[in-house]
Amino acid sequence: KSNYLITDLKHPQIKNNIHKALTEGFTTFKVKLGDDLNDLLFLRKQIPDFVSLRVDFNSKLDLNRFKELIKKIKTHPNTLKY
Repeated sequence: KSNYLITDLKHPQIKNNIHKALTEGFTTFKVKLGDDLNDLLFLRKQIPDFVSLRVDFNSKLDLNRFKELIKKIKTHPNTLKY
């Protein structure tokens, strides 16, 4: 299967949606984020390590904020696969 798209991490059924996607065979999740690292870390905790995680910031970050966020992400091993 291709990418499973997550657009709302605050959705009340997010854990159920993730479980359903996994049972349907998705191994890559794409998530649309703002600049909150906690959202990304929450998602990483919900999915197994074998699942690749892709992020899309939707042009919400300027270059400096992007660099800051990448530095923070690097302090959390296995958060992003690519």
